[in-house]
Amino acid sequence: MMAVSKHFGGAVPVSAVCATAEAADRAVANGYFATRSHATDPMLCAAGSASIEVIVEERLPERAARIGDRIKAAFVEMAREFELVGDIRGRGVLLGIELVADRESRVPVDAAAKAMLEHCERSGLILQLRGSGGHRNVLRLVPPMSTSDDDVDRALDILRDGIAKAITAAGE
Repeated sequence: MMAVSKHFGGAVPVSAVCATAEAADRAVANGYFATRSHATDPMLCAAGSASIEVIVEERLPERAARIGDRIKAAFVEMAREFELVGDIRGRGVLLGIELVADRESRVPVDAAAKAMLEHCERSGLILQLRGSGGHRNVLRLVPPMSTSDDDVDRALDILRDGIAKAITAAGE
């Protein structure tokens, strides 16, 4: 089973639970029943149907996998060049780069991450900073599944330049 929501409706509240027929039949046989006040709202159903059509017609799952593979491969190249790249995370179009002082100690470098974020934003690339334990050293990148190859290349150029500038700016 898989739950989808948020962007699925293209700015309207649409969500879905996807399951095999066997899993759905078993849930119903065990008494599962769910409905909500907007479960049959015609506008929301139309938005959901249109989303599914676009996903299928434009082969967005395959496109997301290709975008993710390209970005991850570029991140791996950046990691070879910059010790600052401690870890590469994610799948499809939900990706992250953890920035560390060095890969052996894995000490988070929040200042470098902030400098990189600021460079990227000034250059037109929107990222988010995440982390754990009070740190914010993981740059989170979530490009749309419809992102063009040219835009992926531009984003990767901005990220690469951002890493180089972050090293200098943060004194890492």
